[in-house]
Amino acid sequence: MIRESTFLGYHTKKVQQGLRLGVILFIISEAMLFFSFFWAFFHSSLSPSVVLGSVWPPIGINVLNPLQIPLLNTLILLLSGLTVTLSHHIIRDKNWQNIFFLLNKYSNSILKTGWSTIGLSAKMENDNMHVELKTIIADIARS
Repeated sequence: MIRESTFLGYHTKKVQQGLRLGVILFIISEAMLFFSFFWAFFHSSLSPSVVLGSVWPPIGINVLNPLQIPLLNTLILLLSGLTVTLSHHIIRDKNWQNIFFLLNKYSNSILKTGWSTIGLSAKMENDNMHVELKTIIADIARS
C-alpha cells in the first residue's frame, strides 16, 4: 500500500479520502468499545444486581490492591511508551549514540510480560479464580 501510494502514485484523492475515513471510523469504533467496557463496569459497581448479591465486588471475588501489581504495571507501561517514542526518534534520526533507549524498550517489554504473567498466575492459584468465574457465569446464565 505504501509503495502504491508514494512511489507509484496509484492512490487517487478519492482513495486517499476513503483510507482516511476508514482509519477515523476504526479509531471511533475503538473508543466506543472502551467506553462500553467502562460503562458496564461502572454500571455493575454502582448498582450491583441481585444476582451478584447486591454487593460489589461480588462475594468470593478478591480484588487486587491497586497500589501493588497494577501500579507497577502502569509505571512499566508508561516507561515503555516513553522508550518506544525515544527509540522511534533514534531510528528516524539515525542517532545511534542513544541506543540505550532502544535496548531499554525491549527489556521493558520482557519485564512487563513476565511480571504480568507471574502476577496473574499467582492470583489465579491463590484465589481459585477460574472456579469463581465459572460460578458467576453459571449464576448469570440461570437468571
